[in-house]
Amino acid sequence: MDNFPKIAILQQRMKQFGIEAYWVTAPENCYYLIDFRGQAVLDVSILVTLDSCTIISNTLYEEALGEHYEGAVHICRQPFGQELQLLCRDKQITQLWFEGRSLSAAQFLHLKQVSKVPLVQSGDLVERMRERKDREEIQLLQQACAITDAALVAVFKCLQVGMSEQEVAWMVERQIRELGSEDISFRPLIVAAGKHSAEPHHLPSEYRIATGDMVQFDIGARFQGYAADLSRVACAGAPGQEQLQVYQLVRRVQQFAIESITVGCQGAEIDRRCKEMIEKEGYAPYAHGLGHGVGLAPDVHEKPILSVRVSPAETQLENDMVFTIEPAIYLSGKFGVRIEDVVWMHEGRLQQLSKAPKDLYVF
Repeated sequence: MDNFPKIAILQQRMKQFGIEAYWVTAPENCYYLIDFRGQAVLDVSILVTLDSCTIISNTLYEEALGEHYEGAVHICRQPFGQELQLLCRDKQITQLWFEGRSLSAAQFLHLKQVSKVPLVQSGDLVERMRERKDREEIQLLQQACAITDAALVAVFKCLQVGMSEQEVAWMVERQIRELGSEDISFRPLIVAAGKHSAEPHHLPSEYRIATGDMVQFDIGARFQGYAADLSRVACAGAPGQEQLQVYQLVRRVQQFAIESITVGCQGAEIDRRCKEMIEKEGYAPYAHGLGHGVGLAPDVHEKPILSVRVSPAETQLENDMVFTIEPAIYLSGKFGVRIEDVVWMHEGRLQQLSKAPKDLYVF
């Protein structure tokens, strides 16, 4: 396993949990383990035993895989389920653990029908490995954040009353691409103006920015697979008293969280305290969690989860975890404010990877 150091770590975890064979199907987990993935689930998957690793794919990827992973690739030339069963037979696998969350119901039912080996849906062995980032991953995340920061600053300078949310969202995506990103972190990017900014996951519409609107941005670049996630707010004209008051409160809450979190903290507890700060000022707190891990996840959300809805033991924050801090206040029918940064737990304290200015931008 010299060519696959992360596979070797996975095998150690398998041995720890008594797993003889583990089938990795999520594209992001394949990429994490072997630095290669297909476009869809099962384009590329990995069958891992305690002493072997087989990359399973189809003829579309035969040349690319053969060039880099000679001797470890199995190309399917029969229906996939049959090929997997042949591999299990050849490797004398008696029970196969698999990543059930990435398979469709139809894929699972097919495998269940043809399988002669008991199938066991696994937990999150690879996702747990991905929680802590190594130095190379940190560098990729820093680059994704730097591209995102630069794109936002460039777009802010171009904002005008009368632009539509969709128009601005496309400006952001174009900037992200032109600055060297392979893709955006999630689709669609969020640009929400006026009362739409009170919708946490608003889809950009044809609504045109009007004077007095708060404009919520939630954007991110993806660099070599790793995603940034940044939220900032702009205001079309001088902000009103309530708009400024809410913005300043959210910023204070985020700063409190960043300064309070140290290694060993429980994200659930920090989320609770931030929500209490907002409630004490007479506002309803955000319904989502305070933050989430970032990395390779296709929807940008991964562990750790900083939320009171998650068991506190599952939210402990350790060195080399990278996650967001994103408190918010949403005033239905009026406006919303969310400020979000990517942070890295380094040597016991948080370092911000996102560096875009946090002042309310007025245009």
